[in-house]
Parts: sequence; C-alpha cells; structure tokens
Amino acid sequence: MKNEIKNLIIKLLYLEYILIIVIKLLKITYNIRKFTTKNKKKYFLIGSNKTGTTSIAELFRKNGFLVANQKIGEIIYDKLGENICKKKLFEYIQTADLFQDVPFSTSDYYKDIFKKYPNEYYILSLKKSEDTWYKSQKNAFMTYLNFPNGNKNIINAINLFFYNRKGWLWNRIRDCGGTKKNPIIKKNFIKQYVDRNQSIRKFFNNYHGFFEVVIDDRHSQKKLINFLKLNKSISFPFENKNNIIFKKHNYAHKKNS
Repeated sequence: MKNEIKNLIIKLLYLEYILIIVIKLLKITYNIRKFTTKNKKKYFLIGSNKTGTTSIAELFRKNGFLVANQKIGEIIYDKLGENICKKKLFEYIQTADLFQDVPFSTSDYYKDIFKKYPNEYYILSLKKSEDTWYKSQKNAFMTYLNFPNGNKNIINAINLFFYNRKGWLWNRIRDCGGTKKNPIIKKNFIKQYVDRNQSIRKFFNNYHGFFEVVIDDRHSQKKLINFLKLNKSISFPFENKNNIIFKKHNYAHKKNS
C-alpha cells in the first residue's frame, strides 16, 4: 500500500513538472509572437462574419503575415463586458499581424481598438447584397445547430448548443439582430448588418487606412490586394468557413444527459 502511494506521488510530481514546462513554453511562444509583431502594422478585419473574413485571412497568411489565434479572440469576446477583458484584448492584439471575426467583426469594438491603434489598417468586408449575406449567416447558424432544413425547435437547440460554454451562441445571434423569442429573423439581421456597416463608414470617413472590399467581386478583390501592396501572383483564396470551424474546434450539438 505504501509503495502504491509512493508511486502515485511520484507520478503526480512528474505530471506537475510536465505541466510547468508546458506553461513556460506557452509563455515563451506568446512573448516571441509579441516581439516579432511589435513594430509591424496591424490589420483588422471588421466586416461581419460570413463576409469572406476567413478567405482574407488566408490571403494574408499566404503573404507571410501572422494571423491571430481565433479561439483566443472568441474567449475574449465572451467576456468583453468585463473591464479587465479590454486589457486582455489589447494584449491579444500584440500577438499577431491580422485579426478577424469576433470580437472584431461585431458590435462597435472597432472604436476602442482605433483609439489604441489609430494608424493601422481597418478592412470592412461585404457581400454583394444584404440578402446574400443573410442567407450565408443563417445557413451557418443552422449548420452549427444541425438544423439544415428548418427552424423546428431552434430555441431549444441554441440552449443546448455547446461551444466554449452553453449559451455562447446567443451572444452571436444577439449581435446579428436576433432575440430570445425570434433568434433568426431576416429583417432584424439585415437591419443590424446595414446599420453597422453604415456606422463603420461614418466612423472611418476619410481615414487613409480604411478600405471596403466586396468579397464576391473579383475587381474589388484586386483593389484590396493593390491597396495593401500584397503579392499579386498569389490568387485570392476561398475558404469554406463552416467546414473549417467544425474541423478546428469540433462544435458539438449536445443533448441533455
């Protein structure tokens, strides 16, 4: 019995040692990322989700830019109501060159970011039409919820859906214009999308580092590449965001146990 306890203690000490090493390596990696991006320009994709932000991020990646870890951004987004998380957001911005999706793609967080980073690039990505964007965003939510063919029991599905925590998806739906009673209503989604885009245009009016790109327009894509002075020989990629999310983060539609 004493030997078993002794062996258990040794194993626990060994695991603690391994954990300490892992934490130190993560801190080193974090500090290296901060150092390597310290004096570089920052690029913020502030267009809504489902406007080609993943494709633009992949374009930057192919051009040698460091794209931020989206998972960390999602965790920060979930707690941005807390003052301490504003500090976390700015620390996060020191870890890469380009940032996409939440929290940059929602609400008016771009205003706080611009106050802190007034000389960087801010890119508003759009779809050709509001209707096209709505269909894409709605399909994404339905795919996450495993409801490709309709809205039956959608509120219950959202309540059960687990990503980071239960209820996380309600934040995203709320920011798109949805409510607890009517989560995915076309007129609400489109109004929120249009109003936010107009607010962004007004805020960045005449700012030299602001650019609008229509993601499903080849001419607009080329203008973005020229504006940012990217490698013209690298073709504009198109990423299937829904597949990427499922592969990288293993979204789960959990049922009550």
